[in-house]
Amino acid sequence: MIIRSEKMTSEEVKIIEESLAGTSYLFNRIVLTVCIFIGLLFFLPTKASSFIKLENSKISDLLSLDLDQMFSGLVIIFTVIILYLFYRYILTIPQIKADFKYKTKDIGIIKVKEIKELSARDKEDLLGTADYIMKFEKNPFKITETYFLSYRQPELLDIKAYQVEVSKYAKLEFKREIVEI
Repeated sequence: MIIRSEKMTSEEVKIIEESLAGTSYLFNRIVLTVCIFIGLLFFLPTKASSFIKLENSKISDLLSLDLDQMFSGLVIIFTVIILYLFYRYILTIPQIKADFKYKTKDIGIIKVKEIKELSARDKEDLLGTADYIMKFEKNPFKITETYFLSYRQPELLDIKAYQVEVSKYAKLEFKREIVEI
């Protein structure tokens, strides 16, 4: 596969900028919400939590002191959620920043491996938004498959390849065009 690099257009730079702003905003909101929820769990008075039945006859002032096992489980679950968010967003945000800094994109051709009709169950699950799936050969653009409606895009039933333009680091897709091989 031949991949060439070019400078981004101003519209593509704007897409990168919007993606960075949106990803950063979403990440900050999710982390803030999870931290507030964990903080509330630590200082939630037991009298306000009548929905949790305590077996102890001694009730302290804080829920975290009464719910040793349940509280530990909640802390572990929220820790896993935070680690996932760090993995998902902290690794994505620097890639988007690198794209914004260097302003280069990769252009290459990806070949179609197969096009097949979806089963009746899959069509129903997708609520009529697609009836065929197009799978691509392994490629560095991280594009694996595309769903489409055959009556809206009948030309996709016979294609062999796409020319794809993606950002160099975060692999945000800008353009996809049908090409003849």
